[in-house]
Amino acid sequence: MLEAFIKGLAIGFYLSVSVGPLIFAIIKTSLRYGHKAGYAFVAGVSVSDVLMVLVGNLAAELVQSVLQYKHEIAIGGGILLILMGLLTILLKKEPKAGDDHGIAEKLDHKGHFTIGLQGFFMNLLNPGPIILWLSWCTYFANRMTMNERILLFTTCLIFVLAADILKVVLAGKLREKLTQKTLHKINIVSSIILIVFGVFILGKVIFYP
Repeated sequence: MLEAFIKGLAIGFYLSVSVGPLIFAIIKTSLRYGHKAGYAFVAGVSVSDVLMVLVGNLAAELVQSVLQYKHEIAIGGGILLILMGLLTILLKKEPKAGDDHGIAEKLDHKGHFTIGLQGFFMNLLNPGPIILWLSWCTYFANRMTMNERILLFTTCLIFVLAADILKVVLAGKLREKLTQKTLHKINIVSSIILIVFGVFILGKVIFYP
C-alpha cells in the first residue's frame, strides 16, 4: 500500500508541475473573475479527472481499445484548443476607459456554474489528460489490487486538486496588483498559448505519428 501511495504522489506531482493550457486557464480565470470563479473552474477540472479515472478503472479493456485511436483523439483535441484560443481573441472585449484599476468581474451562481463547466469540458477535451489518465488506468489494472489502485488514484487526485487550488490562491495575490489593461494582455497571451499547444499537438501527430 505504501508503494501505491508513493506512486500516487509521484503522478500527482508530475501532473501539477506539467506546463499545459489548463494551468494558464486557471490563472486567467482567477485573475479575470476572482478566486471563487477560479475554484469553480478547478472544481470542473477535478470532476472530469475523477470521471476519467472511474471510466479507466471500470472499463480497462474498453479503454485499451479506445487508446488505439489516440492519434485521432490528439488531432481533435489540438483543433479544439486552437479554436478556443482564436475565439477568445476574436470575441474578447476591450477594457473600458477608466477601468485601469478595476477589480475582478462579478459573477452570480449561474456564472460560476458556467465557469465550472468550462473547466470540465476543457479538461475532458484536452488529449493530454485523457491519454495520460486512461493509459495509467490500463497500466495498473493488472499490476495492482483494487484497494491499491483506489489509494493510488485518490492520492493523485487530491494532490492535483490541492495544487490547482494553490494556483488560484497565488493568482488572487497577483490580481490585486494588476490593472484591467494588464489583465487584457494576459487574456491574449493565454489565448495564444492555447493556440501554440494546439499547433504543437497537431504537429507532433502529423510529423511524428
